[in-house]
Amino acid sequence: MAGRRPHDEARRRQARQVFQAKGGSQAAEVLGIPERTIRRWAKQGGWTRTPAQVAQTRTLAARQAWATRRRHTADRLGILGGRLIERIEAELAADRRLNLRDAGILLGITLEKADLLSTPLPGTDVDDGPLTVRQEAEARLRLEELLEIAAQREAYATPEERDHAEALEREMARLRADGWQP
Repeated sequence: MAGRRPHDEARRRQARQVFQAKGGSQAAEVLGIPERTIRRWAKQGGWTRTPAQVAQTRTLAARQAWATRRRHTADRLGILGGRLIERIEAELAADRRLNLRDAGILLGITLEKADLLSTPLPGTDVDDGPLTVRQEAEARLRLEELLEIAAQREAYATPEERDHAEALEREMARLRADGWQP
């Protein structure tokens, strides 16, 4: 087979260590060896992972997913806070009747929650560094799903929301032109 390349014993030992500590997907990602190859080696070599190791990997994945959701929610709340400020300013500029107490409370709660969600939880060591290839692919897939939702909502969108959706579609077209497939 033209695409196969041999791996020395040191590379296999390294793959086994990462496999047993973090699982096949992470071993493939860290070492740049196809996951199928690592899983084949694991099956042939009888590599196993204890239930505790599997649980630890799943727990880490769940923490990373939660940290990502927290960041996204914090970003959305920050945007909402900005929109609330604009709305309050517009209402005041137009001399419209505005319940400043309620508007202030809503704004304060929104910004406080955004701040809380943007602060890492104590005891978490989630890497906030660059995305892995798999994470980037999942993020792009999610972006594709969001674009589909945006297209369905376009009839109800404000001009600003339409401009934003068009910018996202241009970016997705550029990504597809670069060879990305969802």
